[in-house]
Amino acid sequence: MVAIEGLNPNDPGIRLLADAVVGVPDEDILLAYCGDVPHVGPRAQRLVLDVREPIDARHRCHFAQLEPTSVPEVGPFGVALCWPRAHLGKDFSHRTFAEAALRLRVGGVLHCAVRKQKGAKSLADTLARMLGHVTITGRASGYQRLTATRSSNFDAKMATQLWRTSYEVADRRLGDKTLRSVPGVFSRREIDAGTAALIDHVASHELDADVHRVLDLCAGIGPLALWAASRWPAARVSAVETNVLAAALIEQNATRHGLRDRVEVARVDASRPLPDAVACGVDVAVCNPPTHASPAELAAMLGQLRSRLAAHGRVYVVVNRVGRAAAALAEAGATIDVTPVDGYTILTARW
Repeated sequence: MVAIEGLNPNDPGIRLLADAVVGVPDEDILLAYCGDVPHVGPRAQRLVLDVREPIDARHRCHFAQLEPTSVPEVGPFGVALCWPRAHLGKDFSHRTFAEAALRLRVGGVLHCAVRKQKGAKSLADTLARMLGHVTITGRASGYQRLTATRSSNFDAKMATQLWRTSYEVADRRLGDKTLRSVPGVFSRREIDAGTAALIDHVASHELDADVHRVLDLCAGIGPLALWAASRWPAARVSAVETNVLAAALIEQNATRHGLRDRVEVARVDASRPLPDAVACGVDVAVCNPPTHASPAELAAMLGQLRSRLAAHGRVYVVVNRVGRAAAALAEAGATIDVTPVDGYTILTARW
């Protein structure tokens, strides 16, 4: 099984959701970004956010849409199950509720399992405002199962607005270029401090004359990729990202700033062998790896960079814990420079 941050099929909240659909036909069930649910059969349909999620999935999967429509392509369903991924923020939970509710038929039921101490009341209030009424239909190990029905009181306008929530990210490092962002992606409201430190560090090096190919692993919504495309006007940039919303945002943001012809986006898992279509002969590779990556994932991700680099190429990795990333690069035979920057560490690797 592929381990995805925020998904745990053995969580008590998931078991609460499973209990709520005993006897419900699989084909009438929508799993809204909650992962596989035990005892729900393969004819149920599941919304996913990450290209890794369909691997080993028991259910039919549909990727999240960056530009949702008022008439959902999947549905309608009689039951939707939601299990908020707390690390993605409350706004993604709201988006999930909205998308699930819009995919329900009239009389359809939405079940949400949430920890009482992790925003249950606030999420219940949102459900009540959108669907009209919420009840607590189950409790287990600090979780509550909130249940609401799509009735004549359903506020479709509110649901559509929540589903279409977006943000504009501005940062001096990007000049006058802003990045569109949405709930469900990393650092959705601003460029995170690690990425900012990495941009500043790479910008301080005299690399301009030699940079023609750039590789951005774990690209997020693309601040590093789009910064690189702007910094080196002759360079082609390959951005690798597993989150389908983030990957779509890279393409959209590159287009809006006239960079799409030089920014290639690969929706793949960076810890697996990169496809041949991803750049080789790379002059600069940058990576802000996820903090939850396992040692094996980190080693696989960074170790394969050697085969992608040009002879003079360099890898720049920003981390807040040096050990595992440095060990992965050293094991791959790299020479490493270590530079502390504003609470982070930049690892510069070359072969």
